[in-house]
Amino acid sequence: QAEWPLLVVAPSSLRFVWRDQAAQWLPHLVGEDGGHVHVVRNSKEKPLGTARIIVVTYDLLRRCESLRRRPDGREFLAVIVDESQNIKESSSQRTKVVVGLCKSTRRVILLSGTPAVNRAPELYTQLEALLPTEMPCFAQFAERYSYKQTQKFGSRTVVKWNGVQRAAELNGLLGSVMIRRLKKDVLTQLPAKRRMRVPLDPEKMDQETLREVERRSRQM
Repeated sequence: QAEWPLLVVAPSSLRFVWRDQAAQWLPHLVGEDGGHVHVVRNSKEKPLGTARIIVVTYDLLRRCESLRRRPDGREFLAVIVDESQNIKESSSQRTKVVVGLCKSTRRVILLSGTPAVNRAPELYTQLEALLPTEMPCFAQFAERYSYKQTQKFGSRTVVKWNGVQRAAELNGLLGSVMIRRLKKDVLTQLPAKRRMRVPLDPEKMDQETLREVERRSRQM
């Protein structure tokens, strides 16, 4: 109880999904209507002190320093970062804010369906958020787990880190913090596939785009 409220950082499109899912799976904690889930809608809105879950977007968290603390002014003790691949770019202000917040909390969960494509360094900031006291500096991590590529553009030299090396060792590191769920493992939890026809008002659509769609459909 002392760790409430939980902070959820999510893309704008998923804010209210979190409220609905919390109400569905945790009605004993947040109420059947999700009344104890506060979805922050804008920078002027202050989370309620009675909220058990506070949902905020990446952009709002970046812009509003007040949202980085609990309503009582103390630091958050539990944070969930949804679609955590959004913090893979270490130089962005968004990443710096989110990783800094994660480092100061007691419990952190990162959720992602695509944590990295094929570049080991893209994992660094997420691992740093989870293991702040155990991770080496970025340069050491990149040198050990990826390949260095140097390019020159006139007098300017650009260093890029690509690919993966020591894959087994890196996989062991990931295995210490990651729970991987395959689609087949959670298939019974997914809703049935639905196909719906959604009629659109052509008067409200961009006419040039509409004509282009019609032209391409005739060519098919």
